[in-house]
This record gives sequence, structure tokens and C-alpha cells, in this order.
Amino acid sequence: MRWSPGRLVITIPRAFSVEEAARELGYKDRSSVYDLIRTGDLRAYPLGGGSLRVPADAIIEYLQSVVDAVDGDVPGAASKLSGDRGRPATRPPRRGTRSMRGGSHAA
Repeated sequence: MRWSPGRLVITIPRAFSVEEAARELGYKDRSSVYDLIRTGDLRAYPLGGGSLRVPADAIIEYLQSVVDAVDGDVPGAASKLSGDRGRPATRPPRRGTRSMRGGSHAA
């Protein structure tokens, strides 16, 4: 942050490490940020050596999507806020297995 007569200039990094992004988003650890990246809720790009960078505008977009979800502007807002990331509550049965729900089963 710099100050010059009559104006305040705040410089924001163009990209954050996953740890820095976690701090900016108010998370205690990086795992929550990795979850957001894995589910596509937060954009990131790879650097050499297996590390990731989260663009500053991606953090702003994610925070705006959360605000919109709270305001009811986004379909599926309840799933975004509850943390289930839109996944079904139960998995469908795998192929080749018999479902125990209804129907006739040979014993």
C-alpha cells in the first residue's frame, strides 16, 4: 500500500499461492482451497514443480459467487453454501450390482 498526496494506492498481487489464497479467503488450511480448485469453483494454474497459483481475479469471482448465492441470485445456492458442491447425496449403484430398493430379487 502506498500513499501519495490526495490518493491512496493499494497494490494487489496478480496471483496468490494456495496458502496465500487460503489466508485471503479466511480458511485455516490449504485443503479447503484445494477442494475449491478440484471442484472447479476456484480457478488456478500450475507452475513448475507441482505448485499452483490462484489469480487474484479468481478469488474475487469466487467471493462474488458466494455473495450471489447468499442473495439467491444463483441456481443451486443451497448446495454451494452447504459445501456439498452439487454432488448427489447418495451414489447410484454400480453396474452389475443389485439394488436393494424395491423390485423382486432372487434369494
